[in-house]
Amino acid sequence: MSRAFVKEDAGNQGAPRRDYGLPPRGHPDFDAAAAAALLEAARAGETASAEQATGYYWGEPKLRPHVERLLARARAESDERLEELARRFLSYIELYLHALRPRVVGQRLERVRITSPFLLRTAAPPVAELAGRSVRDVRRLGKRIVLGFDEAYFAVLHLMIAGRLHWKAAPPPAAIPRRRGLGAFDFPLGTLLLTEAGTKQRASLHVVRGTDALAAHDRGALDVLSAGDEQFRAVLTRESHTLKRALTDPRLFDGIGNAYSGFRRSASPPSSETTRSSGSGARRGRR
Repeated sequence: MSRAFVKEDAGNQGAPRRDYGLPPRGHPDFDAAAAAALLEAARAGETASAEQATGYYWGEPKLRPHVERLLARARAESDERLEELARRFLSYIELYLHALRPRVVGQRLERVRITSPFLLRTAAPPVAELAGRSVRDVRRLGKRIVLGFDEAYFAVLHLMIAGRLHWKAAPPPAAIPRRRGLGAFDFPLGTLLLTEAGTKQRASLHVVRGTDALAAHDRGALDVLSAGDEQFRAVLTRESHTLKRALTDPRLFDGIGNAYSGFRRSASPPSSETTRSSGSGARRGRR
């Protein structure tokens, strides 16, 4: 299953694996060093360890200026892996997760209000069954945001292109905007509003119960941040597609989408053609 973190250490709740050369907390350069440590740890598959060492979660907005400078350096030095990690750190989904966790995890959902007939895509279990349950987890599943509740209930939000989340502090419960509002989750500390610009209303909410039902929303695509070059190449050349179509296919690559399809890993084939291995050899097609 996709995780919000990059190749997160499984069950590592102890001390960090190393100190990552961090200066003392409170030092003027601590945040810059913490940003570098998180990216380098992600490269090595030690994200959770670096989070413990720095005290910052992956996607911390406070570190954005430092990560942006690291992104510029990665481009200048042609470090494609570091550039990819920096872009992922700055991903809007990660920022939503970071903002949501301190506001809703451990909080009891008082009610769900839905004003758009196109938002809710499931009938069972009823969305009303989420009311009265506490949020236990907030995670990423591809490009979806998942709120995990008591008794294995899950709310799966797909914002698509124009969907946005807004937090309005309590009291009282915030009004849902008339034209762009789709729905709202009311908590004791505030209201999480869901809006969408435009008229197509592609954003969706699925309510499921059980990990098997949640897994049905996982397209089984490759997590590009935890995969090696050979894995990436194998998936990229599995089917005969243009490079951009392959990168944006959610069945092949996890959470890239059209917005991030412009940057490429060194394992990718030449941009002017696509390649798929067949029984008689390589099959090539024009872009």
